[in-house]
This record gives sequence, C-alpha cells and structure tokens, in this order.
Amino acid sequence: MEYGDLALASCSGMSRQLKSDDSIDNEKTVVDNRIPTQTEKEKKFLRSTAEWLIRTARVPPHSFVDRMGPVLPFDDSLQSLLEGEILKIHEERKDKAKKFLKDFDGKLTISYDRVAYDDEWLAYDEEYDDSYSKDGPVLHKAFVNLSVHFVDRNWNVRKWILRYSPIEFERVEKVEVKKFKKVILDYEIEDKVSTIVVPNHGDKRFDALRKWIEKKGENPIDPCFFRICCCSDLFRLMAGDLFDDMDLLLEDIRVLVGWGKMSSTNWNVTLCSLQEALDMEDKKVFEEDEYYQDFDQPSEEEWMMVRTFCKLAGCIYKVAKELFEGGYSTSNVYFHLLAELKGMLNQELMSADDDYFLCKAKKILERFDKY
Repeated sequence: MEYGDLALASCSGMSRQLKSDDSIDNEKTVVDNRIPTQTEKEKKFLRSTAEWLIRTARVPPHSFVDRMGPVLPFDDSLQSLLEGEILKIHEERKDKAKKFLKDFDGKLTISYDRVAYDDEWLAYDEEYDDSYSKDGPVLHKAFVNLSVHFVDRNWNVRKWILRYSPIEFERVEKVEVKKFKKVILDYEIEDKVSTIVVPNHGDKRFDALRKWIEKKGENPIDPCFFRICCCSDLFRLMAGDLFDDMDLLLEDIRVLVGWGKMSSTNWNVTLCSLQEALDMEDKKVFEEDEYYQDFDQPSEEEWMMVRTFCKLAGCIYKVAKELFEGGYSTSNVYFHLLAELKGMLNQELMSADDDYFLCKAKKILERFDKY
C-alpha cells in the first residue's frame, strides 16, 4: 500500500458522512486548563493534518512533506508518522461504519464505480517564472470504488465508499467479483445486500455471486432486481461507440485549432471541444483565414464524423446533465429523462440523410435498447 492510499480515499468518502450521521456518536475532545506539552502539540498537529489530508483527498503525505517539511518541527519521520495517523483514522472510521451497517435495519446496494482522472499535478519550477516542472506528483489515473447505498432513518439517500483500489489499465472492462465478496465479508453485511450496480456488460458470474450472498447471509434475493446496470456507464459506452475510428481525426483537429491536450477521459469535455471546432468550420474560419492554410484540414467526410458525434453525443449530454447534476434522481425523473433520450435518438435516426450517421445512430440505439 503506497502511503495509505486506500485509507486516504475511503476515509474521504465516509469521514464527513459518519461525523454528520446522528446515529454515530461524534468524537469529543476534552480540554483542560493546563498548557499542553510539546509531545501533545505534535500529536494534535499530526491528527489535524492527517484529517485535512483525508478531507481534501488530493494531497498525498509525501507531497505535503516535500513542500512543508523544512518549516515544520519534525525530523525525516514526518511522512511515516502522517501515513500511520491516516491509517489509524481509517481504521477508526471503518469500525464505526462497520458497526452502523451491521446494525442497519434495511437493505443495502453496493455499486462498482470506475473513476478516471486525466489531469496531472505539476510542481512550480522556481528557476523559471513562467514554466512548470514535470517532476510534480501525479495522482491516480484510474481507480475502482465499491460504495454502499442506503436510505437512512431520515429518508435521505446515502453513499459511503467502503473500498478503493487503483487499476492498472483504464480500459479494463472486467468487474472483479472478488472485490464484492471482500467488502461484504469485511463489513459483515451478507444478510443485508439486495442489489449490486455494475457496468453494462454481461457476466454470468453475477448469478454465482447472488447465490453466494444468499447462502452466506440466509438472505433470499430476487434475481430480477439483483444486478442493475449503471446508467452513467451506458452513456460512456454510447459515447465510445461514437468515438470509434476517430483517434487520428481528433489529433488532426487538436493541432488545427491549437488546443492543449485533447485526450480527456470524459467524453463530455471532448464534445465541447469538437463543437467549438465545428462552429468554426460552419463559419468558414478554416477556409477563409490565411493562418489555417498551412495545416492539414479534415475532409468533408471527416467533418461529417465530427458533426455526427456532436449531434448524437449532444442528445446524451442533455439528458446526462439533468440526470446527474441534480443529485439522486427519483424514478419519475429518471425514467422520464431516459424516455426523452430515446425519443431524441429516434428522431435523429428518422431524419438521417447520411449512411455514417445512420450507422452510428442505430448502433447506440441498439445499446440503449439492450440496457
């Protein structure tokens, strides 16, 4: 485990939630009138700094020590002390979450969330006022969260991250069933799990997982409602279908327009960039401005690929924005928006006048119907 990454991530997901939950007693600090010793001050500093690192979940201990170590009253052991304190807090929070979930009177859903970052941290280079060094810390590029979802006694939908693990390859689609088993056993919730939320690809192992949970927890589960596919992952896959065969074209447009890095893992970011390029093309900026005459410009067929992506991905984005930016959607909102998306895609399909557009529209509608 690198500097307690697992603790840093999972604590950040549940520390605020556990502290705000009425069912879990908050920690109390007793303060007397005496002047604290240096050892007590250092211990308090370690605790508060570790809690801050957990809350931000963006600054690893080694990066903090590299920047602040010289001005702090600690020797070279500061990094290991912080790592140890983070793991200690992690265990404390985990024990509280475990007790709460074990005593919880209701059903739980566990989701398998794949998360990717495409940004990097670049450390400022003091030798050059207007440049940055590439030697700065680079945070996790991709990781998997296993989270538990439930409705508390105040009828609030809650989500706690129970397990976190980095993944080596961002495009790995296979869901590791053993991760579900480890979380279920670790938190002793075999008799409470009723549903899992996973990415949108078939896997017969989920039937075996359901039977395993039923046997371990003596917990009958309706197979029709056990495995639920993730809607946001559906949108990702639909956007991926539209991206097929566009890698070289995206690079050509990036060079033409002068964007920075255009390899975002978020399809909605690429949609915004391509729409900007398409707007410039419609205004004949590339054709009439002398600046662009020395660049390789996309052909009419390639611009049709961009136009197809923007039009169909734009439909997906309109629904995704309403669906996910408002927090947890209730069923009347959720199903209405999905029905609206299917209506928009069908309308685009009926008005298609290009074979490429027709093929792409049919492909994502087939995936949508399967979902």
